Amino acid sequence: MSLELGGSSSGDPATESYRGNNSSGGSRGKGEGSINGGSDSGEQEANEEDQDSQKSNQVRKMRRIMANRRSARESRDRRRRQLEDLQRSVDGFTANNESLARSNLALRQELGDILQKCGLSSLVSSSMVTNVSLEALLMGQALVRNN
Repeated sequence: MSLELGGSSSGDPATESYRGNNSSGGSRGKGEGSINGGSDSGEQEANEEDQDSQKSNQVRKMRRIMANRRSARESRDRRRRQLEDLQRSVDGFTANNESLARSNLALRQELGDILQKCGLSSLVSSSMVTNVSLEALLMGQALVRNN
């Protein structure tokens, strides 16, 4: 015997229990679909609570997954920005270093010219070797950076 109180099949466990076609668990024999409760009603409530608990766990899990994805995306963006900032700093420091090396070379050459005019040729020759070495070093750095 099956009880039907009316309405269409909605898939709602509460509605299904009144009709006597409970598909969410528990087996019913003939004539056991009473409205006034009994052991089946307690089973059904426990099943519904389990389903609600599973749904809320799934919702929490999906929220956690989405939050983790958002956090990972933000972390990647933050790391990318930091890397770009560091690269800009490196470029700035490299340009400043090259500028200072050029200034240093110009000052060494100027010192060599002054020493030569003063007749201190022995100091000029050692100074010129240093200048040539420094100039070769600067040219090598410029070639490496351009490639």
